[in-house]
Order: sequence, then C-alpha cells, then structure tokens
Amino acid sequence: MTIVKKFQARWKKALDLEIEIYGEQVTAIARWLILLLLLVLNNLQPSERWEIMLTDNVLLAVFAALNLIVSLALALGVQPGLAFRRATMAMDIIGVSAAVALGARTDSYFVLYFLIVLSAAFRFAVVERLIYAGLLCVIYGLLVRALGPAALLTGDVLLVRLSILMITAVLGSLLADQERAQRLRRQEVERLIDETESQLEEVVLVREVSEIVLHHLTDRDRTMSDIAAVVQRRLDHDLFAIALLDEEAQELCLVAGWGLPPEARNKRIALGEGVMGRVAKTGVPMNIPDVRQEPHYEEIVPRTKSELCVPMVFEDSVLGVINIESDRRAAFSESDQRMLSIVASQAAMALKNCQLFEELDALRRDLEIRIKERTIELGQANEDLLAERDRVTVLYRITSELASSLELNVVLDRALALINQAVGVEQGSILLLDTETGYLVYRSALGREKPLPPDGKRTHFKHGVGLAGWVLDNNEPVIITGLDEDDRWEVDPDKKGRSQSVMAVPLSSKDMLLGVVLLFHPQPNYFTQSHLQLVQAAATQVTAAVKNYDLYRLVRDQAERLGKALQEKRAEASKNLAILESIADGVVVTDMNRQVTVINRAALELLELPDLVPVGRDISWVYSAFPPEALETVLEAMTRLSTRPSAALREQPAMEQGILERDGLALQAHFAPVIAGEGEFWGVVTVLRDITREREIAQAKSEFVSIVAHELRTPMTSIKGYTDLILGGAAGEVNETQENFLGVVKSNAERLSALVSNLLDLSRIETGRVVLNPKSLRLAPVIEEVVTSLRSLSEKYQVTVDTHVPTGLPAVNADRDHVIRVLTNLIANACSYTPPGGSVEISVQQTDSMLRTDVSDTGIGIPPEHVDRIFKGFERGDHDLVRQRPGTGLGLPIAKSIVEMHGGRLWVESEMDKGSTFSFTLPLYRASPTSIREQKQA
Repeated sequence: MTIVKKFQARWKKALDLEIEIYGEQVTAIARWLILLLLLVLNNLQPSERWEIMLTDNVLLAVFAALNLIVSLALALGVQPGLAFRRATMAMDIIGVSAAVALGARTDSYFVLYFLIVLSAAFRFAVVERLIYAGLLCVIYGLLVRALGPAALLTGDVLLVRLSILMITAVLGSLLADQERAQRLRRQEVERLIDETESQLEEVVLVREVSEIVLHHLTDRDRTMSDIAAVVQRRLDHDLFAIALLDEEAQELCLVAGWGLPPEARNKRIALGEGVMGRVAKTGVPMNIPDVRQEPHYEEIVPRTKSELCVPMVFEDSVLGVINIESDRRAAFSESDQRMLSIVASQAAMALKNCQLFEELDALRRDLEIRIKERTIELGQANEDLLAERDRVTVLYRITSELASSLELNVVLDRALALINQAVGVEQGSILLLDTETGYLVYRSALGREKPLPPDGKRTHFKHGVGLAGWVLDNNEPVIITGLDEDDRWEVDPDKKGRSQSVMAVPLSSKDMLLGVVLLFHPQPNYFTQSHLQLVQAAATQVTAAVKNYDLYRLVRDQAERLGKALQEKRAEASKNLAILESIADGVVVTDMNRQVTVINRAALELLELPDLVPVGRDISWVYSAFPPEALETVLEAMTRLSTRPSAALREQPAMEQGILERDGLALQAHFAPVIAGEGEFWGVVTVLRDITREREIAQAKSEFVSIVAHELRTPMTSIKGYTDLILGGAAGEVNETQENFLGVVKSNAERLSALVSNLLDLSRIETGRVVLNPKSLRLAPVIEEVVTSLRSLSEKYQVTVDTHVPTGLPAVNADRDHVIRVLTNLIANACSYTPPGGSVEISVQQTDSMLRTDVSDTGIGIPPEHVDRIFKGFERGDHDLVRQRPGTGLGLPIAKSIVEMHGGRLWVESEMDKGSTFSFTLPLYRASPTSIREQKQA
C-alpha cells in the first residue's frame, strides 16, 4: 500500500507538470481517475495470491516512475511533439494491459481503458484516435476472453463495453476538437490584440517623432534631443546615443544622448569599428542580447549587458546610427528593434530635411546676392542694348539702302548720309583706293562746297601721306580729339579751326584695303567708342557693297563675253549639225546613262525611227526595231568602253564594232568613247553604216571562191597523184630533166593546193560556218608545242626563236586548235621574213581582262602604207625576201578573223629594216564559258 501511495503521489506531481505544459485538462483528469481506481482496487479487492498482488504493485510502481520521468522531462523544457505523445500513449496502454493481465481484473480495470481512450481523443488526430480505440478494444477483448469472468464471456456485455470504448473515442474526439478550436481562437484573439497594441504604439511613436520633425525643420540639435526624449519614454533602456556620419572623414560623431559618461561625448568612431561603426558601414541593425559574446562590442559604460543599434537610412544612404544599451541581458525584443528602426527612419528624414533646409537657406542667400548683381548687370545691359538697338537700326537702314541699288555712287552717297545722321556730324567723305595709281579718290562727300564729278576726284593721299595714308598703312581706325595739333592731318590754312574732332576708319576685307571713311566735327573730344563701333560696323557693310559692285561689274563683263561666246558656239553648233545631217552614215551619241543626246536623220532612217526623237530617250528604245541580240551587242560594246580606265582611254582611245541585223538589213556599227580633255568618259558615239549590199557582194564572192576552190581541188589532187606516180617510176624511168620539170609541177601543185585550202577556210569563216569550242586553255604549253613544230623551219632559215612566258598566268577562254593555227601563222611568217641570223621572240602578258601575246622579229619590216592592206587577203610585200618565200597572203586575214571570233584583237607595229611585232589578245577564262560563234547565221 505504501508503494501505491508513493506512486500515486509521484503520478499526481507528474500529472500537474504535464497539465502545466500541455494544458490538457481532460488528460490530467483521466490520469487522476486511473490513480484513484488503482487505489480502490488495491484496497477493496486484495488478491488471494500475494505474489500476484506484489507483482501488480511492482508493475504499477514502474508505471508511476515512468510517468514521473516524463513529467520531469516536460518540466525541464522538453517539447511534447507527436513522437513524444505517441510514446506516452504506448506506455499507458502497455502498463494498464500488463496490470490487467497480472491482476486478472478485466472487469474492474475496464474503466482504465475507457480513460485511456478519452485521453487519446485530446492528444491525437481523428484517424490516430480511432486506431488507438480499435487497438484497445482488441486488447481488452483478448484479455476478457483469456482472464475474464464467466459473465463477460456471453458476448453481450463484452460488445457493450467495446461499443462504449468506440463511442467514447468518437465523442472524446468531438469534445477535443471543439476544445482545441476554442483554444486556437482564444490564442488568435490574444495575438491580434497584442499586434494591435504594438501597431498602436508604433503609430503613436511615428506621430510623436513626425511632430518633432515638422516642428524643428531647421534645428538639428533640438530635433535629435527631442527624439532621444521620445525613445527614453517608449523603450526601457539605460543608455541612448545618436551618432551622425561624417562622410569626408568616414567617422561617426556622437551628437545627442543620455546616460553617456563625460568622456564619451563628442566621441568619434571610425567606420566599421565597434557595433555602431559596423552598423553604419553595413546598414544592417544589430540586436545583441549579451555583449560579452559580441567581438565587435566597445564598452561605453561598464554595466551594459545588452545593446540594440539601428542605422538611420535615407534613400539607401546611411546618415548615422541610434544606439541604446541596457544593464539586463536580452533586454530588447524584435518589437523594440522595429520601433527603434521607425524612430531611426524618421530621424534620418529629419536630418535630411535639416540639411536640405540649410542648403536651401544658403542657396537663398546666394540667390539674393546674385539677383542684386544681376540687377546691376541688367541695368547696364539694358543701356548697352538700347545703344546696340540704335546701332542695329542704323546698320539695317544702311544694309537696306546698300542692297537697293548696284550703282556705286548712289550706294556710297546714301551710306555716308546715314552714317553722318547716326553719328551726328555734317561733314564726311568716303575715299576709295585706285589700285592702278595707288592714290585715294573721293567717291562720296558731304559738306563740300562743290559736288564731286561722276568718277570721283583724285587726291594726293596715298600710303603714308596724310591721315588717310596713315590709316592705309596701319589698317586700323583712329580718333583724333584735336585735329590742328595732330601731325598726320594736313590743314588748309583757310579752313583751320573748322573741325576739331575726326574719325578715320579703314574699308578692308581679309587684308585687302579698299579705302577710308573720314568723319569730321567742330567740337573737340566729340567721338566716342560707341561712335567708333557703329562706324566700323557700317564700314563693313560699305566694304561689302564695294566688293559687290566690283563683282557685279565682273559678272556683267563676263556675261557679255559669255554671250558673245554663246553666239559663236551656236553658230558652230549649227554648222556641225548641218555637217552631221549631210553625212550618209547614221550617228547616235549617248551620255553616261545611255540616253540619246544627238541623232542625225540618216540614223533615224536606218533605225526606222520617227523624225523627232526626244533627247533623253534610252538606248533600248532607239534599237527597239531590232532583235534582242542586236541590243545586246550595243550594250556590251558600251559597257566595255565605259569600264576601261581613264588613263587607257586617254593614251589609246578604244574602238568597238559589231554587226546589227534585222529582216535582211545589215548595219555595221562602230562604237567610240567620247573623252573629255582630262580623259574623263562622257559617253559613246555610234556610227551606223548600211553594209547590206556589201555583204551580199562578199557572200557572192565567197560562194564563187568556194566553188572555184572545190573545182580546183579535184584536178589538183589528180595532178599531185600522177606526178608522184611518174616520179616514182610507175610510167618508166625518168631522167634528170624530166624529174626537175615534174618537181616544179609538184611544187606548184602543192602551193596551189595550200591556196585552195586557205580559200576554203576563209570562205567558211566569212560565211559563218566555223564554230569555236572555247575551253580553259593555258598558253605556255601551246606556245612551246608550236615552236617545237616549227623548229625545222627556223633552222632552215637560220632564225633563233625565244619564248618569254611568265609563270602563274591565268587561263584564256579559247579554242585550242584555232589558237595553234594563229600562233603557227604568226611565228612561221616571222621566221620566213627574217634574214638569216635574226631572231624571233614570243612573250605573253596580262592586260585587264585579256592575255596579250606578242610575236616580235628582227626581219625586214612592213612599210607604213602596207600595214592596213596585209589583213585584207592576197596581199604580200614587194621585198625580194618576200618573193623568195612561199605564201598566199591569206594567213593573216584568217588569223585576224579567228582572234576576233574569240572577242580579241590582232594588230601589228612595224618599222622598216628593224622588224615587226604582231600582237593579239584573248579573253580570260571564266567559270561558265559558252560557245562562241564567229558571226550570227543570216
């Protein structure tokens, strides 16, 4: 019994501690009821077996000890979490079930399970409550089946008790949820009341500080003191300090506070040192519950235990800090920190307002001083503006008068009258310098007894003579206050004393002197600097008027000369137009934009255009009656001429030509550039000639030659064949005389056969039956091949052949076989017409978009009058060496035609007895070459 009583006492104490921590009244009542029931059971129903009773008591003692340990743990601060509550619940279930099992008192211990279920309802969630209730029902049912009395084994009583446990769990859950909801609502109301009181205190604090800020906008010290008083009333602290930041020194200076020792007043703290220096540097508040644990703390008073320091921040700039200290540890809460931060924010605003007010007051004082100074300046400026207005008015009138006429005398007289009127004088003159004689000439004068002649009056003043001459030499104005005493003035004895003041101003522009303005007044010291400025400005306008007159005279003379020249040009143009209209060939001139500028009547007829072609029509409209191929030929020729360098056009004017065909009409077009004097390209002149009849004649001639050549080829073949047979002995033995005769026949037959072949080739070229197959071709190997094939010929005539072909030359777009034929003709001719011991040189070079090949020899040369004839066919020179060498005179025409079919050009430069150079050009190879025909099929 003693053990039970001790257990009950300890459990009561633990239950009291648990009630204090959890506030779970229902759980405490349940535990007390369990203890009371245990006490009753132990006293009223003693067990017959003392060992069972002893074991039961020991178990209850252990159970009580465990509950006591739990209660003590809660008293020491252990938080009763979910795991903790589950552990205590398991302990209750195990302890009670063990007591029931050992004591075999299932009937009387039912109330223990009832109270455990009721306790679980107040400690766990709904699902977990029901789980515990179900678990207790199962345990109790098993214990009843195993140990209970016979009355409980019938099943009805047991089911009723189990139902009571489940109903208790449900009802207890409802009661627990209701109690928990009420407790939460009560806590929320208390929290809202606390927050409202805190916010109210903050609002009151803000109002008080705002009133201080508004009442003391200009007194910083008074503001800081009043803020310190407010903090002293609102917050519990033992020391208060306000420190402001000195940005230049990067230090904090204590300016207000209370509780500070005398040595701490006006103390300066470096930025970053101590708690206040650190807060000022970082801008982050520091709430230190124990200053002994803070390494940055610097002691101000020895009794300080805790410290709160907040920055005074305005627009992200720290202006200072507010620091409070207490002799109690953890004296300042988050609410205190928030309220002090509000005070610091208001204090920062007050401090900034004081600074702005001081700056505004300083600005006001400075502005007052400036206004006074500006008022004085404006008064003087007003006077200057009035004077300037008068000067501008005079200058405007002078400018208007000067611009109203181009007659020099009228302009000068009017300008002098306005100057005299503005300055207030009655006598003055304008003298202009005669550049031919060097003397000054009176061109305008006021106050003279006699008027000036129209061309003015020449004076004896010049550079260095008189006052006007001095002004010319020095090119600067002068004011003389006493005219009679000045040596620079030549005084007329009859007029001495009439004028005492004079002003002389030069008429100059860019170091060019045009004359002098002289003004006179009888009063001494009359002229002022204001007069001088006005006259100088007027002199500038007069100078411009004189220059305008000179320019006008120059333009007028130039216009007269240009008018005469224009008349002459028109007469010449009329003559040229008449000549142009009388030419039988058509002439079309286009500008750089390919627009027609000149076209004669013959061109209109050839192109079938109306009589009047407006100037400026595009070239495509002019050739609209021709097929697109003709227009393409014209445009390509113009493009080649316009893209040639100016230097090349100036040194060697280019010439392009082509054939334009339409409906049996054939026009030969020659294109030439229009070059200015400096080689500038201005356009293209096109000369059109009707070659329809000539082409028909040439066609007939070519057909006749072709027929004759074909007719000659058959007998020539027979003659050559039979001659070879006879020489071979097929008709019997041939003696020496017969062999010589037959050799002559064979040689002439071969020569005639070669002539026939050349005639056929020339006929095919002229009739357009030769088709080129251009490809990428390197000239170096082709030249070496031709030179090798002609080595026997060069050795026969004792001629040296050299080649100079640079490496790295680009390929040309050409037909290989035809290029070989051109080179063979040119090199063979060079070897044939060069005396023994001479030399032939072949060289290649690149010029623009062409490769140029030169075949030079040291031969007999070509007379100038024969240069153009050698390309026409059947033409050979009269030199003895020419007559000694075989040839038909058709090689050069064929070669020239082949080169031109490629888009190139072949020409010759020759000097008698020194040699000749035959040159031809071929276009460079491009990525996508196309087949080139010699001529369009008719």
